[in-house]
Amino acid sequence: MKQYQVRVSREEALRYLGYHGTAADPVVTGQLEEAVALLERIAVPACTHTICELVRESAETFRLKGTSVLLRGETARSFLEECHSCVMMAVTIGRGVDAELRRRQITDMAGAVILDSCASSAVESVCEQLQADLEKNYQTQGMYLTDRFSPGYGDLPLSLQPEICRALSAEKRIGLSLTGGMLMMPTKSVTALIGIADRPQPKKLSGCSRCQMKESCNYRKAGATCAE
Repeated sequence: MKQYQVRVSREEALRYLGYHGTAADPVVTGQLEEAVALLERIAVPACTHTICELVRESAETFRLKGTSVLLRGETARSFLEECHSCVMMAVTIGRGVDAELRRRQITDMAGAVILDSCASSAVESVCEQLQADLEKNYQTQGMYLTDRFSPGYGDLPLSLQPEICRALSAEKRIGLSLTGGMLMMPTKSVTALIGIADRPQPKKLSGCSRCQMKESCNYRKAGATCAE
């Protein structure tokens, strides 16, 4: 499996910290750069993925052939309507980041919050790098990918996490496991799905109406969105 690099979007990390169109003060900016440098030293990006044929069992139910994964609901339908196969993927940046976050939560809570934001951006960047490689590979074969989507998005339940991790042998391959409460360990990890189709797929506009966090989202309370 290709080794991907830790890349942190400062802009994205600042959005996670609540900066919406306003500049961070020099102290925060300095702490942000320290957190990025630390992540570049301690993060260990790892990922795994597999490709499954899609079997359509009803208008809004898809089974990933060879696995126990069933994708039900409008979210699955909207992404996979024209797809014949699906990528299942899991990504993590390692347990060392979790250990450092726990240490800072005891000794430096402000630093922990900043590191957490940078780590969230870092794991997303690994997802983006893997997806970009998949897109290049499939385009050479005349196939196209949908946007990436994860359990918890729209009406796709978090209860899919164990089945996806099991189908990927995620614990064996990249050290990713789940607690009884569906918390991923390491916490800075992502599971996701990407449809594969024979023609270009429209990009889905991420919107609050499709998100399970819309009622408790701090961005919405502040009059913004996570995409701004």
